[in-house]
Amino acid sequence: MKTKRCSWCGDNSLYLKYQDREWGIPEYNSNALFGKLILDGAQAGLSWIAILRKRDHYLKAFDGFDPLKMARYSDKSSKSSCRNPASLGIDLRLKVPARMHRPTYS
Repeated sequence: MKTKRCSWCGDNSLYLKYQDREWGIPEYNSNALFGKLILDGAQAGLSWIAILRKRDHYLKAFDGFDPLKMARYSDKSSKSSCRNPASLGIDLRLKVPARMHRPTYS
């Protein structure tokens, strides 16, 4: 029996794996949800396949999307993540998540 899939994934193995293992499957892990939020924000203006191809680099740049580690980032550590040659090369896409997690106190 052939697996039914959406037409948008075509025959791309990365898309096929994504649809079979992640698409439409509820996620309850807070860190994984936080990571998906970051990746969704990074996708703005790009194709999802571009993000999937770079997901491992985002995971590395953001310490596995661990919000506690990211909360300790300084501007300097955010900039060093942006210099990663494997990143998408769009500094703002990396700086925004690094800043959005910081608690603000008045």
